[in-house]
Amino acid sequence: ADGESTIRPLVVACRGQCLLVRWLGSRLRGFMSRGNTQEPVWNECVELFCQYLQFEERASSHTVANYRRDLRQFGEFALQKLQHLPTLRDVDRMLIRAWLSSISRSQQASTLSRKLSTIRSFYRYLDHRGLWHEDPTQLIRNPRVRQKLPRLLNAEQTAEVVDAPSRGQENASPLRRGDRALLELLYGAGLRVSEVVALSTDSVSVSD
Repeated sequence: ADGESTIRPLVVACRGQCLLVRWLGSRLRGFMSRGNTQEPVWNECVELFCQYLQFEERASSHTVANYRRDLRQFGEFALQKLQHLPTLRDVDRMLIRAWLSSISRSQQASTLSRKLSTIRSFYRYLDHRGLWHEDPTQLIRNPRVRQKLPRLLNAEQTAEVVDAPSRGQENASPLRRGDRALLELLYGAGLRVSEVVALSTDSVSVSD
């Protein structure tokens, strides 16, 4: 009885969420079939998308919050630009580019790329559910993300790293000597860690 009393509210809650998602979807389909262009459809679609992420894709609350924040941020920008609540028909490539340009002064390229990906995912969802088939992000390129160059060690720093396993020990253990040999191999041969890990005894040529 205790198990049933615990499970039943969960089932009711899940059914309630499914009904909410279906109601929102049917409302949006009915709205667009009438050709209305004044109703603020954007916000309703955003909420429907977030419900989908949470209850069908089982996305984490953190992920859903990020998607909702990005989409609402764009919706607020569109509201300021258009001077009325935005609909899906109002959103075009130029509006999205204007939004990305407005936040580029305070955001890194990686953040801009993530926000654009959020809108792309949103429109893929709309297309998949048959709610909207025009994607204004198709001709927008992702902002170029600069690749950070690795910091290089100088000769003195490299020597300290190689000597670290056996430093201060005249009779280092076999394990420490092996660590030093690996470091010398990495540095001397210029190998990647994955390449060193893949080495076997067959890779060693004693005759050379």
